[in-house]
Amino acid sequence: MRKSILGAIMTVPLVMGLVSGCGSNPQPAEESQPVEESQPAEESQTPAGLPNESDDFSNVGITAYLPDEYINTVGVVEPISDDISSGDGIYMARLDYIGMTPEQYQEFLDSEDVTDEEIDDYYGKVIPILSFVVIDQNRDADELVRQFSALMGEGLVTKEQLTLVGQAGDCSFYSVEPSAEEQANVENLDGEFKDEYEKLVSLREDVIDNLKFAQVERPVSPSVGKKVSFEAEDLDGNTVSSDEIFSQNEITMVNVWATWCHWCVEELGDLEALNQELAGRSCAIIGLCGDAETDEVLETAKELLAENGVTYLNIRPYEGWDETFVMDEGWPTSFFVDKTGTIVGAPVAGAMLQKYQERFDQLLGNEATAGEADTEEAAAGAYDIYVKDQDGNPVKGAMVQFCTDEICKVAPTDADGLASFDDPEGAYEVHILKVPEGYKGDYSKKELSDLN
Repeated sequence: MRKSILGAIMTVPLVMGLVSGCGSNPQPAEESQPVEESQPAEESQTPAGLPNESDDFSNVGITAYLPDEYINTVGVVEPISDDISSGDGIYMARLDYIGMTPEQYQEFLDSEDVTDEEIDDYYGKVIPILSFVVIDQNRDADELVRQFSALMGEGLVTKEQLTLVGQAGDCSFYSVEPSAEEQANVENLDGEFKDEYEKLVSLREDVIDNLKFAQVERPVSPSVGKKVSFEAEDLDGNTVSSDEIFSQNEITMVNVWATWCHWCVEELGDLEALNQELAGRSCAIIGLCGDAETDEVLETAKELLAENGVTYLNIRPYEGWDETFVMDEGWPTSFFVDKTGTIVGAPVAGAMLQKYQERFDQLLGNEATAGEADTEEAAAGAYDIYVKDQDGNPVKGAMVQFCTDEICKVAPTDADGLASFDDPEGAYEVHILKVPEGYKGDYSKKELSDLN
């Protein structure tokens, strides 16, 4: 029971943070004036009167300077920041106020038997003090709203809620006005907590005025480029191998889930429907139930799959599975594997049906939706990327990333050092994500040439 509760606690504030914000009567995004690019946070000085430098948001390019009132509190002040788009350049940062003492908050987290009423009471006392969203590649507020709606649903963030507060590199930083639901939560706070929250809100404009911004670098998952090789058991005890699983399809999505994870279980029915749709695209889904190590959990997993009508393959954890499928981003996380058994493209963290569909489209080059394209035209637009070492010898197995402003594809080089991408003529960025394991060359001097 405890794992399920903690999973919900970690997930829901993250989603809530995306629809909340800071500052009263913010200027609508379409009326915002350009903001002068800030210097990187590490070059900035602590502003007078805001003595506490916070790097809680540094992973999304924000350094905040806080007054003492934000540090010495009766209630809990909780920072949250993350990439919310699984590598597609949209980030959030949020400073929440929780109307509980630290002792009450810890007691709630440690409880082995929390009721639904207690969970509802907790979320009713979570209110944003500060909230920001970030988008890269010089995309504007319209695109941020579009991308957010695709990730989380229509109407959760509108352009009118956004105020441009900073820019750095190709990233734009917006504050987000609180939703009506979040503002209503103020009435749920007991007296001293309500007074404290209102004091913190009264100081947040000073915090916003002194924020420092830095370019956010898109993360590269440590799993991308890894070869997946295993023999494992399915949930009925049959032996299955990675070679037979992945060789059958162009792309296979490995959904790593657990029986204790609420959001993992909630999406099982949707994954079954998606798997049936993917059959016509030479793609498939398999599940890896990460906690199915005991007979008791195994039976629970089988019951959950049956209740949700799941027919696609599910396997038990095997030795070393978590070294290949790195679960740093939380549960569930889904990985995309090509027919050679190589993890390609960025994993998707969280239960995001639409994001799964988009990732398949990206990795297939929209083959299913643009299958009628003339093959000669497609071939004419092919790009061949050769990777060689400093002596001019081809490097086999290097992972090459081929990017437009919107999507990136990943492919390994073959024995000739070649990775090919069937894309129309245009401007692309090329990166070497990984060299082969054991490669000893001076790869800083490797020659990378774009032929065709």
